[in-house]
Amino acid sequence: NVSSSRFTFAMLNRFSCLARSNCACYATLITRPLHSRCSNSTADKSPFAQGWITDDARTTVFGNYADEYARLRPDYPDALFSHIVSHCLANPELNLNPLRDAPAQALDLGTGTGRAALKLHDAGFIVTAAEPDVGMLQQARNNLADCRFVNFMNVPAENTGFAKDRFQLVTCFQAWHWVDNTVGLAEVRRVLSDKGWFVVAWNDRDLTDPKVMALETLMEKYNPHYTRDARQCDVWGDRLQAHGHFELVEFRNFDNQLAINDVQHLIDLAHTFSYVKNALTPVQLKAFDDDMYHTFEGLKQWEMPLLTRTYFLKPRL
Repeated sequence: NVSSSRFTFAMLNRFSCLARSNCACYATLITRPLHSRCSNSTADKSPFAQGWITDDARTTVFGNYADEYARLRPDYPDALFSHIVSHCLANPELNLNPLRDAPAQALDLGTGTGRAALKLHDAGFIVTAAEPDVGMLQQARNNLADCRFVNFMNVPAENTGFAKDRFQLVTCFQAWHWVDNTVGLAEVRRVLSDKGWFVVAWNDRDLTDPKVMALETLMEKYNPHYTRDARQCDVWGDRLQAHGHFELVEFRNFDNQLAINDVQHLIDLAHTFSYVKNALTPVQLKAFDDDMYHTFEGLKQWEMPLLTRTYFLKPRL
C-alpha cells in the first residue's frame, strides 16, 4: 500500500546502505506490484503511451514544454559517443575531423532538444537533426546555434525524404519508442549506407536504487497504464532486428547519472515524463506532487543512477 508507505529521506538513506550490501534482501522492504517484462518483441506499435497520448499528439505534445526538457532531462555519457566513433573509424571510407572535408554524415532522428546532435557534431560528423515536433526542433536550433555543421529538418523518422544511402550513421536517442517500427526500420535502412551504423539508445533509471524504486512506485500508483518494467529499454534487440533490415552487433549499458538538487527538482523532472505530465488530471497531478513531497522530504544532492541502454546495428546486405 503506497499511501501507508511514505518514506522519509532518512529512511531511504538507511535502506540504501542495505540495498548496496544485498539488493535481493532490499526487495522485501518495499512492497510493489510485480510485473512481467513486456518486451512485445514482435509488435510494431509502441505500447509506452497507451492510455495517455494519442498517435496524432505525438508530434506536438512535447514541444509545449521543450524548455523543461532542455533544463531537466539527462545528457548521454561521453563514453557512448567514443564508442560510436570507434565503430565508425573502423570503416576507412569515413572521415571524422574538425575540418569536415568530405566528412561522415550523421542523421539524428527525434533529436529533441539536440543533446545527442551536439555531441555528434563535436565528434566530427556533419549532422542532420530531424524532429517532427516544431517546438522541440526550435529548442534544438537555439541550443545548437553555434554549431556550424548541424542542419535542422522538421521530418518524422518514418518519412525523412532524404536520398538513398545518404548517411553513414543514423542515431535515435530516447525516441524510438514513438516510431512505427516497421516503417521506421525500412526508412533508416533506405537512407543508411551499406557500411554505416544504426545506433539506438535510451536513458533508463536504475531500478536497483531504493529512491528510484520509491519514485517508480508513486508513478505506478497514479498512472495505472504505467509500469516500471515495461518502461525499461533493455528488451529491444529483437524488435530492432525485425523485418530483416539490421543485425544487432552489440548491446551495451553505459553508466550514467543525473544530479538532482532537491525534492522540487525531482518533481519538476517527473513533470517532463509523458506518463505523468500527459496522463494525470490537474487534481491527480496535485496529489502526486503532495505524495512526492512526503516521500522525498529532506532530499538533497542526489545523483540519480541511470543506465544508457545502447544498441549498435549494421545493415543486412
